[in-house]
Amino acid sequence: MTQHDHIDTTFEALIKEAAREPSLSAKERERMAYTLTEYMRHKPLSHTSAIFQEEPHREARAYAWIPSLKRPAAVLSILGLFALSGGVSYAAEEALPGDLLYAVKTGVNEPIRGALALSSSAAALWQMRLVERRIEEAAALAAAGRLNEETGTTLRANLERHAIAAAALLESASNDDAFAAEASLRFEARLAEHEALLSQLSERDGEALSAVLASVLGAREHASRMRASAGERAALSVELGNETALNSMRRAAQKQLETSASLVRESARALSSVSHDLVATELENAAEVFAEGEELMGQNAAKEALHSFEHSLAASEKVSAFIRTNAKIQRHVRHPSLEPSLSVKRRAQKGADEGERGDTVAPTLSPDEEDEKRQKDVPPALPGSRDNSAVDVALTSSIETATTTGEEEEQAKAEEMQLLPFPLPPMHFPHFFGQ
Repeated sequence: MTQHDHIDTTFEALIKEAAREPSLSAKERERMAYTLTEYMRHKPLSHTSAIFQEEPHREARAYAWIPSLKRPAAVLSILGLFALSGGVSYAAEEALPGDLLYAVKTGVNEPIRGALALSSSAAALWQMRLVERRIEEAAALAAAGRLNEETGTTLRANLERHAIAAAALLESASNDDAFAAEASLRFEARLAEHEALLSQLSERDGEALSAVLASVLGAREHASRMRASAGERAALSVELGNETALNSMRRAAQKQLETSASLVRESARALSSVSHDLVATELENAAEVFAEGEELMGQNAAKEALHSFEHSLAASEKVSAFIRTNAKIQRHVRHPSLEPSLSVKRRAQKGADEGERGDTVAPTLSPDEEDEKRQKDVPPALPGSRDNSAVDVALTSSIETATTTGEEEEQAKAEEMQLLPFPLPPMHFPHFFGQ
């Protein structure tokens, strides 16, 4: 964990503590003082950071409306006030356009979190997240029947502004092939999933969502071009013997698998049975392809291993994007009928697998019937474990399979298949990688 990550994590933890208590204790105030002091020491704001002085990075000017941020003493006061009013700031994170606290979310929370992005890479990742936040807000409003043309146009303008800033920062990081390849791939995968989800919602209310969906499509296409360019540079460096990009992509894919598995486990009961099966299948495939990448690394097939890790990371990111958006919607609408996206070929394969097993199309269930079905579908915990899930079991066994050989590998795969309540279709991502 970097110094910036530590400061940012500490800052957010204090905000959550402030949300639970009416005031900070003496110990909490000391921790806040330390956090703010460290932040000011690592990023003095007596002048604007160079990354935000260039004209392409115009998003930085979104924070210029807080002129007092240029004075360190004022920074301490503003962030201190922000922490002391943490209950309001924390509650504002769930606000949507039109809500009373939305101005706090976009006018206070986000600028301060953006100011804590101490590097160009951190700033790029934050701008990517801001694009997602605007999309999630549009999806939640549309699902709740609250998205009108004016709000949709405003959200479109804001997400385009953040997308332009993210693209500019990613392009400025082109000298870092490993980061550029990873970040642009993440961005494309998330936008592709959001595009699919908004398309589902637009079938009900196409006019209000059309502006937002058009911008997401444009951003995804631009991210795809950036990903292709950065991916080519990363692959070339790996072919030339530089494994920095390979190792970076492997770490990113493994970490995202763990993150997505955790999200699926936490949100399993909030998903419809269909969505749960699709999400779990997508994550199983990601784990399987990650294991293939590990095996290819052991065979010194570095370039092929890189592509496997790219596939795995893209799939895991799609799962996380779906889970976050679904959670955002469910806070405003109970039991949304959205499904995670799958490619046409994978849908066909899924249908073929069901046909071979003699399965029939499941009837539409009521919300109460969905809850009952999810209760029955939860797999039993393994011996020695209080809480386990099919996703965790498959994730662990898939990764460990990469280290086995011969009969041990076949036995591990056979045991894994017995643990899964659904089949594993072949991995395929034509939407991301043009196959």
